[in-house]
Amino acid sequence: MDTQDQWIKICTHLPWINSHFFNLLGIWLGISAVKSTEPYDTKSLLIYWIVYAILGCFEYLACSLCNSLRIYWLVKFILLTWFYISGAAKTNKLIQLDGILKDLEEKQEVEKQEEEEEEEKEEENQNVEDVEKQQEEEEEEEKEVEEEEEEEQKSDDDEPTVELTLEQIIAQNGDSSTLDLQMRGLTNEDMKIIGNTLKNNKTVTKLNLVGNSFESEGIQYLADGLRNNTTLTTLEFGNTDFSDEAAKHLADVLKINTTLTTIGLFNNKIGVEGARHLADALKNNTTLKTIDLGMNQIGTEGAQNFSDTLKNNTGLTEFHIQCNEIGDNGAKYLIDALRNNKTLKVLGIFGNEITGEGLIHLADVLQENTILIELNIRANPIRVKGLQYLADALQYKTALMTLDLSSCNISDEGIQCLANGLRKNTTITNIDLGWNEFGDKGFHYLFEALRYNTALTTLILSSNKMGTEGLQSLADCLKDNTTLTTLQSYENGIDDNGLSYLVDALGKNKTLATFELSSSGISTDGAPHLAEILRNNATLTTLNCGSGGIGYEGVQHLADALRNNTTLTSINLGGNGLESKGVQYLADALRNNNTLMILEMRSNQIDAKGAQQLADALQSNTGLTTLDLNSNRIENKGAQYLADALRNNKTLTTLDIGENEIKGKGIQYLANALQSNTTLTKLNLYMNRISSKVAQDAIKMLKNNNNGLNVVITY
Repeated sequence: MDTQDQWIKICTHLPWINSHFFNLLGIWLGISAVKSTEPYDTKSLLIYWIVYAILGCFEYLACSLCNSLRIYWLVKFILLTWFYISGAAKTNKLIQLDGILKDLEEKQEVEKQEEEEEEEKEEENQNVEDVEKQQEEEEEEEKEVEEEEEEEQKSDDDEPTVELTLEQIIAQNGDSSTLDLQMRGLTNEDMKIIGNTLKNNKTVTKLNLVGNSFESEGIQYLADGLRNNTTLTTLEFGNTDFSDEAAKHLADVLKINTTLTTIGLFNNKIGVEGARHLADALKNNTTLKTIDLGMNQIGTEGAQNFSDTLKNNTGLTEFHIQCNEIGDNGAKYLIDALRNNKTLKVLGIFGNEITGEGLIHLADVLQENTILIELNIRANPIRVKGLQYLADALQYKTALMTLDLSSCNISDEGIQCLANGLRKNTTITNIDLGWNEFGDKGFHYLFEALRYNTALTTLILSSNKMGTEGLQSLADCLKDNTTLTTLQSYENGIDDNGLSYLVDALGKNKTLATFELSSSGISTDGAPHLAEILRNNATLTTLNCGSGGIGYEGVQHLADALRNNTTLTSINLGGNGLESKGVQYLADALRNNNTLMILEMRSNQIDAKGAQQLADALQSNTGLTTLDLNSNRIENKGAQYLADALRNNKTLTTLDIGENEIKGKGIQYLANALQSNTTLTKLNLYMNRISSKVAQDAIKMLKNNNNGLNVVITY
């Protein structure tokens, strides 16, 4: 067979070959596309089937022409084969390109992730560096403090504490009007020195000898000095084992002395004999105004001696004989003396086992007496009967203005009697009912009476049993009352929940100026209520929230309220766990508030950092006059911050930084700063570690300050 015949034979079979081959090829391509995850395979198959379908339609319509033109089938075979090969190649290129793009995207993603990890790592490194830097700064600061303490300790070791002699103490006292020698362990010889000093001294007006133990011989030396002294007005002998014989020496002086106005003999050993000597001396003495004989052993007989004196004495205005076991009879003697006495304004007979029987004549006496304005019956079991006598007295117009009935075991029934008297009373302005036993019913009687009373301005209710009903009665009373200006309610149910009852009432009250809630259990949760009271009330000037649990989170609410408050002048936040975090909030508020004058923050663990924050605020604050930072461990560093502030501050007059572990160097900072300060008048350095020579030199500089600075200190 020649070549032409073979070509004809092939062309004859081309339609069959085309039909089967390309159908099978389409099936294979379809299966491959189904299995493939690449979109290009699907697109290639669709294009293939479109071309194949177009050719199939052409063959159907021109079947005769296609069969006669054998070359058509060859051209179709070549065309489809070329399409498949070129399409596959293109697809492979696209797949490769897609792979390249995907690789590029993955690479970019990896690079992005690496960059993010690098940034996180850099941030972590930065945080670590910051922490390390902060730690280094803290360590450096601690190192500086340690070096300062070591330097000061070395100074203390090189220059041991100097024990001043009595003569040196007196000389160092200079021209001060107060000579403070309390708890010095003074001997008889020391008393001779003091007596000789008083003979010629023309400046000392107050001598404090509290806490020393004297023999009668020592008092004799002192009495000899007082015979010629013409300036001393106040003499304090409390807790000195003062005996009857010592009382005789003092009594002899009182018979001729014309300058002493106040004598304190509290907690001594004066009995009936000593009381008789003093009472006899006071029959003719007209200059002594106040004498305190509390906690001796005077008894009923001694009270009778003083009763006889008070009937004729024209000098005494205050007489205190508390805790002397005078009993009902002793009380009767003293109350009877008030019928004739024309000068006594204050009588203190608390803690003397007086029952209602001892007050039986009180109503009659108070009607006749027009001088007595204060009566202290505290800590006597007077019960309902005694309160009935008092209520009878209160219904009449008397001179009595202040009545202390705290710790008298007063029940709800007793308060009912007292409330009946207060309804009509027009003179009592101050009454203390703290530490008794009445509850909500008693509070209801009391607050109902205050709806009618128009005289009472100060009410003390500390530590009773106020519950929900009592709080509601108080709230209702405060809404209507227009005379009460001071309310003290320590430990009395006005805690976080109790405050919620008073927010609305104090928003409407227009007279209350002082609200004392110390030790009432107010915590962080109660702080928002206090803040709301400060925002809504326009009359409160004093707020005492000491000894609570407000904390640094709670004080933020108070600080926010203080920024815009223009009435509060005094706030006590002592013992509330504020720490330096809480101090920062208050310091920020002080930059805007120039109304607040007194800030008490003792025992809050503020340390040197808190002192620094307050010192920064003092640089610009022009309102604060008193700052109490007692017991806060501010140490030398804190004292330095405050000293820097005092160089510029022109308003602070009183600073209490006692018990803060301040040493000589800290006192030196203050002494140097106060050379140019002309406003601070009182500096309390009590109970700091200042016995070294460095400290004493600084204290001497402070006491020689020409700006009238009063330094309170112990060595």
